Amino acid sequence: MDEPSAQLEADLHDSLRASLAARRPIIHHLNADSSWLIQIPRPDSAVRNGGRFFYNILIDPWLRGSQVDLASWFSRQWHATPSAVDSIAAVEELAREVEILGEKLREGLNAKGRSVGAGRNKSERKSNTQVELESGQWGTYIDCVTISHEFTDHCHRQTLLQVKKGVPVLATREAARLIRGWDHFETVITISEVKNDAEFDWRRSSLELLPDWLGVARILSRMDPVSLHSGLLICFNSASQPSSTAATDEDAAEGIIYTPHGIYPDNVDFLKSVSPPIHHLALLHGVYSVSLSKGPQINLGGRNGLKIKRKLDSRYWIATHDEVKQGRGLINWILRSKLIPFGDALEREIHQEDMVNDRDKKSCTDSGPEHLVEQFKTKRWEVLGNGESRVLY
Repeated sequence: MDEPSAQLEADLHDSLRASLAARRPIIHHLNADSSWLIQIPRPDSAVRNGGRFFYNILIDPWLRGSQVDLASWFSRQWHATPSAVDSIAAVEELAREVEILGEKLREGLNAKGRSVGAGRNKSERKSNTQVELESGQWGTYIDCVTISHEFTDHCHRQTLLQVKKGVPVLATREAARLIRGWDHFETVITISEVKNDAEFDWRRSSLELLPDWLGVARILSRMDPVSLHSGLLICFNSASQPSSTAATDEDAAEGIIYTPHGIYPDNVDFLKSVSPPIHHLALLHGVYSVSLSKGPQINLGGRNGLKIKRKLDSRYWIATHDEVKQGRGLINWILRSKLIPFGDALEREIHQEDMVNDRDKKSCTDSGPEHLVEQFKTKRWEVLGNGESRVLY
């Protein structure tokens, strides 16, 4: 093994050890754009008898090749940088390596209770993880695929057809219709939609074939006929099995919002008061503002992301869908991108809040710039590069 590979394995080993010890999710950026593998720790009851450590969710995989919107004369794009994880087979290998490291850690802990040199009894039953390491569920480590939009940079046929047929696909309404037409996947489920619903209960978003401690829903904007500015909400409670009775603290979930084009802040207001409560772990939202020349905004950019992060008090804000891709076609001539760095976005937000406080003659003690800066001392804004991973604490 060469030195960089050894270092990568050492870093992954350290991250995995930390994740397993703290029972925390791991997020992997598969390319420079908006393809992700999210590994959510499974409950103790599922792991106790040797089951796999993580439930693996593959999001919007576009790993290689071009993507076309409408027609090639209108828009054709390529990744400017080759994907670090450039095939579904490579995604499988990544998930497999994580499980192998997890199994080694488990065996190491178990070995502490055995005498030196005792070894494993040859007749000992294989753990569920060992069986899955050899074959995998459905012959794969991908537990489900989630698709946020029908556009081909999110719903990329060439990549998706590499996924095993038995893997369930959770897709938005338009994307699900498109994917069913390929006649490849055995199960394609339309993700439930929610619009500013104060009665939203994340437990009801646990779709068919999902474990009951995991839910996926789509948040829609009220005034967005093509649902461009929407988001996927992934909720999980893997610390304990959610109750089916009245909501308690045990029913609270952690949430990850994935919104590659952004969603308007007013459309997530309801999430602050839902029951059971959702503690927002991460927001995946771009920092580039992208619009058509003299036309509508496509990606809402950094200031919008900052507003959502503040509103939901999410612990992490991770940039997504910000790759400046190579392209041809009409769209390439009318597309405009503008990067607003996090520091500039924060400065503008402070300025805007100062103006509101001056207008309303409010004290800055609780809502002024010092308070705003203080909010971000314990929060994290992250840019995960192509192929980088992070444990979410």
